[in-house]
Amino acid sequence: MKLTKMAGAFALTAAMAMTAVPAFAAVGVDNEELFTTTGNGSNATGTQTTVVEAEAVNTQLMATIPTKVAIVIPSSGTGAIVAPQASAYKITNTGTSNAIQLKSVQSTAGLFSLSTGTDNAKSLALKLDAGTWEGIALDGSLKNAQGANMVNIAANNGTLGLRLYGNANSGATPLTSDNLTSAVMTITYTIGLPA
Repeated sequence: MKLTKMAGAFALTAAMAMTAVPAFAAVGVDNEELFTTTGNGSNATGTQTTVVEAEAVNTQLMATIPTKVAIVIPSSGTGAIVAPQASAYKITNTGTSNAIQLKSVQSTAGLFSLSTGTDNAKSLALKLDAGTWEGIALDGSLKNAQGANMVNIAANNGTLGLRLYGNANSGATPLTSDNLTSAVMTITYTIGLPA
């Protein structure tokens, strides 16, 4: 899954897959390659090219989030999922001057069905590690934070932990790694400045 970038309020997308990667708006390097060598002995030379990419960011809205998160589903196919701790799955405000807020959460189905009403047989939910926003049903609808749910994330690496929980239910079919080749679900987080 790729990270979605939007102007104004950034949409941070976390696609739950089977590996973890670094996050959005981060300075870094990727994809090391060997130098291509020619010649022998003292006459040997090596060449390789580095592509330098740049991204313009709004310095008031600088934050990171893991773009891939691995969860564990019982091999029987039924039961509670195990997800990363909120200390690992979190939004980090890397800006230096402004607090930011999580404004909304939107989910899209993958391997997991989107829950409807009281159907928790195959659903995921989200709880924030601060404030009062709990039991955010990841049911495909847009969830906007309001009132006491508006949690400020402090500047200079302040964090907001995210806790995933829920149930898997694949019926009678045991799950294997072959069943988990596609993303379980995509969650888009939108941040903005406090009102």
